Amino acid sequence: FAGWFKAAVSGLLDDLEPRLLLEIQAEASRNPRIAQIVQDADRRIRGALAAALSRYASPAAASSPIGTAVDLLLVSVFGVISRRLIHPELDTESLLAALSRQLGQVLDVPVAPEPAI
Repeated sequence: FAGWFKAAVSGLLDDLEPRLLLEIQAEASRNPRIAQIVQDADRRIRGALAAALSRYASPAAASSPIGTAVDLLLVSVFGVISRRLIHPELDTESLLAALSRQLGQVLDVPVAPEPAI
C-alpha cells in the first residue's frame, strides 16, 4: 500500500499545475458547462482511485471505507496543492507520510513507518 500511495500521490502533485487547477475550479463555480466537465472528471478520478484502493482494503473493514478513503485522499491532495502555492517550503513528505497512515487506518491496512535515514 505505501509504495502505491507514494507513487500515486507524488505523481498527482508533480503533474498538476496548481494555479491552473485553482483557476479551473474558480471557473467551474461561474460556468455550468465547466462545472459539468469538472464533475465528470471527478467521477472518473474517484472511480479509478476507488478501484485502486479497494485492492488494499481489509475484508474486515467497514463496508464504506473506500469512499471515505477516496474523499480523504482527494481533499488532502487538493489541500497540499493549495498550501504549496502559499507556502512553497511546505514539508510535503511529512504530510504524505501522515496521510498514508490515515488512509491505512480508514482501510484497515497496516502501514509500515518510513525507514529512518
